[in-house]
Amino acid sequence: MRHKYFQCCGKEWQIKAEIGQMVEFREIYLTETWPLLPAIDILLLRNVLIYFDDTNKKTILNKVQRLLKPNGYLLTGTSETALNRLNKQLKIVQLGTIIAYQVQ
Repeated sequence: MRHKYFQCCGKEWQIKAEIGQMVEFREIYLTETWPLLPAIDILLLRNVLIYFDDTNKKTILNKVQRLLKPNGYLLTGTSETALNRLNKQLKIVQLGTIIAYQVQ
C-alpha cells in the first residue's frame, strides 16, 4: 500500500502527486466551533488528544465521529489509546502495524 500511494524521497515518504490532488490539509482549533467540512475518509489526529482532558476529548471525538465517512479511519498517536471508551461509536481496528479507529 505504501508504494501505491507514496513515493520514497531519501529517508522520507511523500504522498504521490496524483493522490495529493485529492488531499486537503486544514488547521482547526479543536475545542472551538469547526467550519463546515465534507465527509472525511482519513483523519490524522496524531499526538494531539493527549493534551486535552476527557471532557474535551469526548467533544472532539464526537465531532470526528460525525465527520468520518462510513469505513473512514481516525489515526491517532501511539500514546492515545482507549478512545473508544469516550465515544462508543468508535471501534479499534488493526491496519497492519497501525492501530486506528472506525465508526461502528
